[in-house]
Amino acid sequence: MEENKKSEQVQNREDENGKVEKKGLKKENYMTVGLCVGICFGSALGQLFGNIGLGISIGMCLGIAVGASLQKEKE
Repeated sequence: MEENKKSEQVQNREDENGKVEKKGLKKENYMTVGLCVGICFGSALGQLFGNIGLGISIGMCLGIAVGASLQKEKE
């Protein structure tokens, strides 16, 4: 039963050269990664300067901006 679920989630395809191409699980979303990294750095800076709310807010904004620019660059 578990093998069927795994085979449904990931569809592996082999081309003529023997390279295996995975489909279905890998999706690059740079905005999400940027948001997470921004929150981490923002909370650290907020703790350092004594205003954690402002630090998280600034980190979120900068993280989303950097993630959006990276995502647009890859497209």
